[in-house]
Amino acid sequence: MKNGLWILFVALAGLCPAQTRPPAVLSDSARISLLTGSAGSDLYSIFGHSAIHVYDPVNRLDRCYNYGTFDLDQPNFYLLFLRGKLLYFVNPEPYKALVYGYSIEQRNLQEQELHLNDSLKQRLYELLQENLQEENRYYLYDFFYDNCSTRIREMFKTLYAGQLAYNYEGLPVGSTMRELLHAKLGAIPWTRFGMDLILGQPTDKVATPDDFMFLPDYLHDVVGRTNTPDGQPLVAREWMTPDTPFPPPNTQPPFYAQPWFALLLVSVLGLLLLRFETGRRRVENILTVVLGVSGLIMLFMWVGTDHVTTKTNWNLLWALPTHLVFGFTALRRYHWMVAGVLAAGVLLGWLFIPQQLPVEIIPLLVLIVGVGVKGYFGVRGVGR
Repeated sequence: MKNGLWILFVALAGLCPAQTRPPAVLSDSARISLLTGSAGSDLYSIFGHSAIHVYDPVNRLDRCYNYGTFDLDQPNFYLLFLRGKLLYFVNPEPYKALVYGYSIEQRNLQEQELHLNDSLKQRLYELLQENLQEENRYYLYDFFYDNCSTRIREMFKTLYAGQLAYNYEGLPVGSTMRELLHAKLGAIPWTRFGMDLILGQPTDKVATPDDFMFLPDYLHDVVGRTNTPDGQPLVAREWMTPDTPFPPPNTQPPFYAQPWFALLLVSVLGLLLLRFETGRRRVENILTVVLGVSGLIMLFMWVGTDHVTTKTNWNLLWALPTHLVFGFTALRRYHWMVAGVLAAGVLLGWLFIPQQLPVEIIPLLVLIVGVGVKGYFGVRGVGR
């Protein structure tokens, strides 16, 4: 009931007219905060969000600065997105509108008021306004290295002229970028599996302390532990909106909806069908299409895009795009022999491959080896 009344209040408050022309100078009553949005149930929100909130009651200014906005109406939107060439931009948004949107999605907002004197508040505000200028507001988004959180991380450094020393205590040092992603994707295992297929060796780089802050939660935690150059806590106080937090989404699927179970089931069935000539042909045909298309997508993400993290993808050792070239020709059995050898090599060298491959593919690799063995005996004229 309390959350319901609060949502109604925010909805009505959002109808009030907002100031369209921000002031040049903040008043003494102004405050600036770091906003951290909790994760939602949808993919776009699963990692949370960071923004900066500027509130000045004297100047009737109450807006948020979001660095993760894009325009769906951009020409060739999907192609630009896939190729890593989509322009993102800074978007000023009324605070009440942001809160109302989060309330609809049942997501919490943690707000950390920054401990700033009037001079630093004004300087930070000017940096934000400078970012809104047409020549400055657009940038090429990078999920790991240039997003809504990293932009704020760097802005705080700029504010203190490089003298701000973030407190990195408590970070799980030694984690890779992929492991940091995995921690956020437990409730959507198929998405995690798909990302593990697309993301290449650069994702297994050990995260530096700064790298952790590409995730809003880590930016929140580090900022909360950091002191300013003069020894004051960077965060003066913190609170959550709404007062009674929404419960975290609980969308953990059952085991039979997990990738490992589906691939295990398919692989066992495929191995059983290999005993029969008709079954073997069907298994080969299905794998030819699935592996060929998967490999083609991985290859495109490697050589056809600007995404750094999709380069050098070792999954291409078993998901061969060449299936689409040789899979339906007279050379198919020879090609399956090569595919079987490569899959066996991946299994035997699992611990030595410089990329964390998804463990869910192990049953699939066994099936590929089985098809390759069948191909060998077929070429030899045995067991046809």
